[in-house]
This record gives sequence, C-alpha cells and structure tokens, in this order.
Amino acid sequence: MAVSLNGSTQYLAVGSDLGISRPFAMACWFNVVNTTARHQLMNFGYSSSDVEHWYLAARGDVAGDPIRLRQGTSGQSINVHTTGGYSANTWHHAAGLCVTATDRRVLLDGGNKGTDSTNRPEPTLDLFALGVLKGATVRGYAEGLIAEAAVWDLSGYPEATDSDKADAWETRVLPALAAGFSPAFFKLGLVAYWPLGGLRPDNGNDLVGGYDLAEYNAPGWEEHFSGMIYPEGPKIHVPGAGAPPAGNTPWHLMIGSAA
Repeated sequence: MAVSLNGSTQYLAVGSDLGISRPFAMACWFNVVNTTARHQLMNFGYSSSDVEHWYLAARGDVAGDPIRLRQGTSGQSINVHTTGGYSANTWHHAAGLCVTATDRRVLLDGGNKGTDSTNRPEPTLDLFALGVLKGATVRGYAEGLIAEAAVWDLSGYPEATDSDKADAWETRVLPALAAGFSPAFFKLGLVAYWPLGGLRPDNGNDLVGGYDLAEYNAPGWEEHFSGMIYPEGPKIHVPGAGAPPAGNTPWHLMIGSAA
C-alpha cells in the first residue's frame, strides 16, 4: 500500500517536529501524476508562520523537474535542486540532508546530487506533514502516491563532524534505500518511519517514535510498488545498484557498527 493524495485537499500531518535539528536526513518514495505542478513530499513546518520550514518537493513547475530541498528561516529561503528530474507516473526515491548552517544536499534516486553552502540559521519548527506544505497555511498539495517515508537524526553517528556524519549516511545508507531496502534496516538514528502500508496496513502510523500521522480529508490507499525489501519479509530479490555485493557485510550490520 501507499498513501494516495488528490492534489487539492488531502495530506497527513502530526503536531511535532519529531525532536530533530541539524544534522538530519529525510527520504521517501513517490509517484506523482505530472511534471507540470508542484508536489510537496515531506515538510517540517511552523504552525505560526509560512516562512519557517524544511521541505522536499517534486517541482514539476520548475525547469528540469527537479527535486527541491528548501530551507526557510525568517524569510531567508534557500532552494537546492537535484541535477536531474523526475518522471510522471513513475516511482522515484527522494532524499534530503540538512547538515549544518552551510551544508544542504538533495538527491533523486540515489544520485543527481544538488548542494548549497549559503549560511543560514535553523528554522523554528513544530510540525511535520506529508503531501503538503503546512505552516500557518496549507498549500502545495501532492497529487499521486507517497510511501516508505523516514527521518534520521545523524547527530549520534560516530564520525568527527556533522558533514562527516552526513557523508556516512549518504554513502552507506542512501544507496540501499534507493535500491529498495526498507528504512527498517537502518536503525542508527532512525527517528520516525512511516511505511504507509508497505510493511503491513499501518496507514499513517510511525513504527519507531510514535509520531503517528493524522489523515486529513480522507486520503486513499493503493497498492505499493513492487520490489521493496523488508527485514522480516520472505521476498526473493535480485540486488541492483546500491545493494551490498555478494560476500560483503550486509548494509544493516555495517551501518550498525561503522556509521
């Protein structure tokens, strides 16, 4: 299953910022209906303002149809775009890394990396939403499907600097996520994980931190894309790009001991 959104009224949200601050990473799978509109995917926002946020969005309204990672702080917004674009009616993986005041990264399907180093303070946050840009107002509704959304706090990674911690997540975790491995394999720093029906019929429930998402205006639930690999699943999967080579340490063991 995946959550199905109508592009005009439906979304999921919880009144919490999940306790995150930089450095953190967020990622999800998505399949939206066009490359002409703006489709919000994941959004940290502030209920008293529309200018304080982090978000990931599929921007079909921007040349090249990139994934955008945006930081808004006191009106000082920064947009970071992937170097490649998404396709309509196709499953893609989006990820954003919000690392330091001068380190922001966004990726599509494990690559197409865009970066920005403009100095900006952290936003003020008190909510999280999927499928919409939510702050004092609600806008930017996604039309299509979102699945396998998750957020990681990278501060507990053993690397020396925040940028090193983000490098570890980007090189050790992200390739496997983009290859179809569930976030449930990568528990180090995992703050919240919403399968959105992919693992079992959890709808908007968070399997990690209890940050269950409320459903607004009755979103639908449709079949998940095929090929996801879960820790407890019986599926046989032929590894693709980003999966661990035969004979090497599995990703979930490597990240638990080395990241």
